[in-house]
Amino acid sequence: MKFILIITNRYDSHADCMIKKFWERGVSFLRFNTDDYPRTNKITFNLDTKKEDILFYFNKQSITNKDILSVWLRRPLSPGISKEITNPDARVFAKDESKAFLENLWNVLDCLWVSPPRSIKIAQYKLLQLQIAKKIGFKVPKTIVTNKIEDFLRFWNECNGEVIYKTLGKNQIPSQKKKGMYRLIYTNKIKDVDLNKIIEEIELAPCLFQEYIPKKIELRVTIVDSEIFTCEIHSQKSEKTRIDWRKYDFENTPHIASKLPKDIEEKCIELIDFYNLKFGAIDLILTPQDEYVFLELNPNGQWLWIEQLTGLPISEALFRLLTKEVKI
Repeated sequence: MKFILIITNRYDSHADCMIKKFWERGVSFLRFNTDDYPRTNKITFNLDTKKEDILFYFNKQSITNKDILSVWLRRPLSPGISKEITNPDARVFAKDESKAFLENLWNVLDCLWVSPPRSIKIAQYKLLQLQIAKKIGFKVPKTIVTNKIEDFLRFWNECNGEVIYKTLGKNQIPSQKKKGMYRLIYTNKIKDVDLNKIIEEIELAPCLFQEYIPKKIELRVTIVDSEIFTCEIHSQKSEKTRIDWRKYDFENTPHIASKLPKDIEEKCIELIDFYNLKFGAIDLILTPQDEYVFLELNPNGQWLWIEQLTGLPISEALFRLLTKEVKI
């Protein structure tokens, strides 16, 4: 019996969606929540002169690497360390060692990955994304990353004050109001009143700024293997979502299944292929002049809300990819 290994966390609704399909169609799977490791889930890597085995233990069940058909690397979280470890330094050490073991393990597990761990990691670098997208032929926004005031002000003037700020790395920071909770940092358009604050703080850490691109609509392009699913997000119909559609206003922001021009589809596939990804979510803008502008690639982006709003069969494509060697 061959298994689909799902690497994710306890709270992942996308994994819940796919697991329902696996259950209904008799496909064997194992869900590995990294936030339960090493507290409840167990793994052994064994290498000697005669054999090489990776053993996964889930409750009373165990499988080896030879039982795994494919791996869906979805949304792993940091390892969950036992409360029995009370020393803060020991907790940090245990978490670091657990994370290091998992990262080592994912890179020696030989099977179909959606997507390969190293590919996902490299594809997360936003500046490389912009460089590659530009070489492929996409139009990209003017971009600067700097902690030098003079360079920022020069960029501000070049863009006539039409500038947005976005994060270069993670878009979450710990909440100051609720312990253990996080708040999102959205893409924001800089106003004249923000300038003094930016000038005061820009030297403290590098900041990513881009020219503001006027939008007719935005597009979320989800690619599974070589299948393309395009969703128009009419973000300009809601004041809440005009700058960043992730502020979500579903009642006033139509989501419509669509299709890209062939040359834009080809560029999207070329970008995914460059990184050796099996899955990717690409954000584009269609300007009022009907130009397509590349914004960002998320190698492990969310897609369930698009399927629910538009009926685009993204989960079916993912099911086919993960189980293509299974006789159902």
